[in-house]
Amino acid sequence: MKNKLVKFAKFLHLKIFSHEMSHEMESFLANLSWSFLAGLISLPLTMVVMTLAGRFMGPEEYGKYSLLLVVNQFLTILIFFGLDITSVKYIAKAKGFQQKKKVIATVSNFIFSILLLLGILTLIAYPFLLKFASGYTLFVLMLSFYSLVVTTKVLLDLVIRGLEEFKKQLIAKVLEVSVLIVSFIVIFIFLGKTSFASLILVINFGAMAISIYYLISIRKYLGRGDRKLLKSQLKEGNLFFWMALLGTLFLSSDRLVVARSLGVKTVGIYSAYYFGSYGVVAQLTMLFTNVFFPVTSRLEDKSFSKKIDRLFLIGFVPLLIICSLILLVILLIFGKEYPINYFYILGFSIFSSLYFFQALYNTVLADTTVIIYKKYLILRNAVNALTIAFYLLLVYLHIVSIGLVLAGMIINSIVVIYVEKVYIAMMKKTWDKSKIANVK
Repeated sequence: MKNKLVKFAKFLHLKIFSHEMSHEMESFLANLSWSFLAGLISLPLTMVVMTLAGRFMGPEEYGKYSLLLVVNQFLTILIFFGLDITSVKYIAKAKGFQQKKKVIATVSNFIFSILLLLGILTLIAYPFLLKFASGYTLFVLMLSFYSLVVTTKVLLDLVIRGLEEFKKQLIAKVLEVSVLIVSFIVIFIFLGKTSFASLILVINFGAMAISIYYLISIRKYLGRGDRKLLKSQLKEGNLFFWMALLGTLFLSSDRLVVARSLGVKTVGIYSAYYFGSYGVVAQLTMLFTNVFFPVTSRLEDKSFSKKIDRLFLIGFVPLLIICSLILLVILLIFGKEYPINYFYILGFSIFSSLYFFQALYNTVLADTTVIIYKKYLILRNAVNALTIAFYLLLVYLHIVSIGLVLAGMIINSIVVIYVEKVYIAMMKKTWDKSKIANVK
């Protein structure tokens, strides 16, 4: 069976790219198969659980959950300070066990220290919240609990990713989704608890299960860190920190604008569309870049990025159709409280399909020179700033609508992809010059 799949993959590669598959590509596809197998097992089941949770919760509570995720995204960025990108690069490039251990121990110790500080600050703030902001106490506690557990899971998953232990990722995903399903059945169905806090508990139980498994798997890599290495990673991570912070500000701005102008319930409906389109594609993209990024970090020659151009030309429309169908099915599961609008389905599907290719181009750029990446980052965030300015104009004129917000998102994605292609071309020229100089 495996040999037949390999032959089919080689045949498909030849037809699409018009040349034989390289050894590096064969290795990449072998690792990718493990990543996608994990996704094929866990993603559909996770989507069903999350969708049913949204159905039981209703738009109001689902809107609160969505806003909690927005705040958590910013908190996660502050905790990692770019190390979520640099750690994978450093682990993938490290030679031998001792070097890998030094990188992993350094990053892990730093992140665990930050999480410990977060826990202490939450305990200190708790009595003040009860006295002065009791209405927000549950939200803040759930936010802190969610951030502590899920950030630990993300950290350990990054380590496994950098080590390219994709078989272990498969086992971990199966474990996580199993605990997720059991927790959902117990909390939502048997106990009848359907608030946003209940969903946080369900997710955290799954995250704790996978974290325990990962900790057992990588315990030999834990130990004393290296301050000089941490300083080096933080210096490089500074660039990725600002990129993530500004990027998340843009990706969150649509829901914040909708919440500000149309209310929490509408945010819940909007988030259902967002989850069923962008949420699905983002997870599938992560399965791909999970393997793709360590490979691109090792390869100096980035000419393989031309294959993304080819995939974009032949794959965008099929991906758009698949996204639309998946979103429609998910909305039907969400139920009558989440009305179906075919214009929104098309708009969210276009945005999500564009995001997939945008993420692939960005993965290639993540390993470019600091100078090129800084120029790219400035231009990309200028485009994002213009989009946010457009949202603010809608708020000022009191004409905020989901359709207009979608239009801004789609136009932004198209422009960013063009910018990425321009800077990848610059990246290739830099590599070509370096190659010629080395030959001389």
